[in-house]
Amino acid sequence: MEVRAASLQTLSSLGDDVLRGANRSLELLRQIEDTIDSLCYDQQYFRPFPTIAKRAMESVRNSPRKRPLDPNGDVEKKLLESQGAIRNLYNHLIEKRKLAIGDPRLTEDDGLADEYARTIQVVTDVHNALNSLRLTVSEHDADVAEKLGSELPTYPARDIEKLIADLKA
Repeated sequence: MEVRAASLQTLSSLGDDVLRGANRSLELLRQIEDTIDSLCYDQQYFRPFPTIAKRAMESVRNSPRKRPLDPNGDVEKKLLESQGAIRNLYNHLIEKRKLAIGDPRLTEDDGLADEYARTIQVVTDVHNALNSLRLTVSEHDADVAEKLGSELPTYPARDIEKLIADLKA
């Protein structure tokens, strides 16, 4: 039986593919699997935060404008700090995704770049939700300050107990 040139090329390509697959390090495959598992864990961990932040925003929007929610700026500071940490994670993930795309040992079928992209999207959603929540709290407090304006009572230093009682009311 005569083997034609096209068939030889096909057989050669098949042999090349088998060799390439067999030569991939089992350690590399373990690293790919571990990285994907870690990225999936991060996605599951961070995915609820935007929903929680949206619920908090609704609560803030529906709350009466009687007193500021963040009079000392502690909430804003904590949310900004959280946004900074999420931004750092985002930048780290972007860099890792670029490395995964450029790594000649990895193929598209490995799914690593796609998993990085999904995790980046989840982290982006968290950052945006934190930003929206921070702005919602700030807007609430600005509305309160505008509404109360000159209505805010002043207290002499000797009436500190009255001030504290009024703040708790």
